[in-house]
Amino acid sequence: MGWRVFDLLWPEARRRGRAVLDRLEPWLARVRAAPRRTLVLAGTTGVLLLIASVLALSSGPGGDVPDDAFLGFYCPACDRTFELSHRQFKQLWDDHGFKRTPGRQSLVYKCRHCSRFTAVRAAKPGPAP
Repeated sequence: MGWRVFDLLWPEARRRGRAVLDRLEPWLARVRAAPRRTLVLAGTTGVLLLIASVLALSSGPGGDVPDDAFLGFYCPACDRTFELSHRQFKQLWDDHGFKRTPGRQSLVYKCRHCSRFTAVRAAKPGPAP
């Protein structure tokens, strides 16, 4: 009964559906005429692409960095070095505790000792690049 009511209320829907099927008929005829091997390969390729995209979207970044991994910094203004854990560095980054050099080629960070934006990523002082 449901379809009859639908057909009575919207008779043009049946005509539109038939028009869509008429437009798809040449494509469906080609698919029906295609060799079975081609259809199997196309289906397998589609399934593999679907699996690859699901895996790519579901796999996030790697696990957290261990707490005992530190990043070294050197401040030429006070001639001292200091270390930050990855969590502390992320907090520094989120708080915008860095500035770009005038040439915009590198970043300088806020020193923990003198509070100036002169610290650079380095384990210990070395020659300037």
